[in-house]
Amino acid sequence: MVRPAFNRPGEQVEEPIAKVQHMPRLRVWRLFWKRADGNWHRYKPCPETVTLREALRVIDEDANCCFFG
Repeated sequence: MVRPAFNRPGEQVEEPIAKVQHMPRLRVWRLFWKRADGNWHRYKPCPETVTLREALRVIDEDANCCFFG
């Protein structure tokens, strides 16, 4: 995600909000979100999807406000 920098007008800050990991042997995509502790955690409402498109849809919908706040 790219957003305006706090207290630095005109500057932008880029922050990762989600991580999608392909697991070819399991034929799934795993979803992670970055918590306030700075670590990646499995997204428990939907930890895996069958397709990348589905994983991106889950992130875009952000039903629990984990990715976009």
